[in-house]
Amino acid sequence: MIDAALDDALDRWAERAFAGAEGERRLAPHLARWAEQVGEVRASDDDAIALVRARTDWALVEGRAAAPASDDERVLATSVCGLFEVWPTPGGRAWLRDRTAGIALPLHGTLDLRPVDHGPAALWELRVVLRDDALVAVRPPLSYPTVVLEALERLRPPASTPPVPGGPAALLQALRRARLWHARAARQDPRPGFAAAIARAGPGDSDAPGC
Repeated sequence: MIDAALDDALDRWAERAFAGAEGERRLAPHLARWAEQVGEVRASDDDAIALVRARTDWALVEGRAAAPASDDERVLATSVCGLFEVWPTPGGRAWLRDRTAGIALPLHGTLDLRPVDHGPAALWELRVVLRDDALVAVRPPLSYPTVVLEALERLRPPASTPPVPGGPAALLQALRRARLWHARAARQDPRPGFAAAIARAGPGDSDAPGC
């Protein structure tokens, strides 16, 4: 499911952009913004390595911390990150529907998920690029509880009109913060925390970079 070449290229881009003292200075304001909007990443966090990668990818792509220098990097500069409903088909393929920006397209490749009786089989934060009318995953997904969709349906129902500029960015950062809080608090029911985060992330209320 993951495009290994683009996955590796994103790592190399980050290494080049953020190496040495100059790279650390370039990254510092993005780390501070992430800490403010989402929270600090701790070594003890579940998915700590994936969270650090997500933060670095966000700084590179959405934060435009460093210009792309290769063909793969230029493709990655067009990538988007969203919170996707995953709708598998019996043949091992899947459709994705982004609940932050409205993208709805098939996923390139196959995955080991089966359709469920009601609703999507999974809810993933995923970075993708568009290729031949399909979405190509360039990083492994971060899973969210599917019960979060109840709050999204109530507070951010899918609409046929384009989202307000800035709204998807603010919403995804709020969802990331709620996921981190939920994982650390070991809450039994994630819905209240996510609902509060979604309610606070009003459309267009942030000019911060986001997916």
